[in-house]
Amino acid sequence: MGIAGAGNSGTLLATLFGPRLAEVVGWNGVMGLALIPLSLVLLSYTLMAKEPPNQPKPKPIKEYFAVFKERDTWFFCLLYSVTFGGFVGLSSFLSYFFVSQYTLSPIRAGEFVTIVVAAWKFSTSSRWFDLG
Repeated sequence: MGIAGAGNSGTLLATLFGPRLAEVVGWNGVMGLALIPLSLVLLSYTLMAKEPPNQPKPKPIKEYFAVFKERDTWFFCLLYSVTFGGFVGLSSFLSYFFVSQYTLSPIRAGEFVTIVVAAWKFSTSSRWFDLG
């Protein structure tokens, strides 16, 4: 699934459980609860991350920007901004849209957003990487 799939799964879980938790503890409480796994990840990263034993010498900053001379870099940046930006924008706006246009409850709107996010996630999960 990779890092992108993990992020999309987080959106899926947030849209499914966020509104339900907000009914019980409020939206400030939901954000407080989200700090628990974030703090655990930060703590585990701080304790377990190490410098690699064989680090290459640092290159001049000019060499790192040389990739921007490649046409493919610009194409993939554009593709990423449209696809991921579209995903973030759609998943952020849909709950508001469902509540305002279809007068759904926040929980029902969250369920519909979860369905849309799941459909997006599973329709795009491995198609781009199956090149062989």
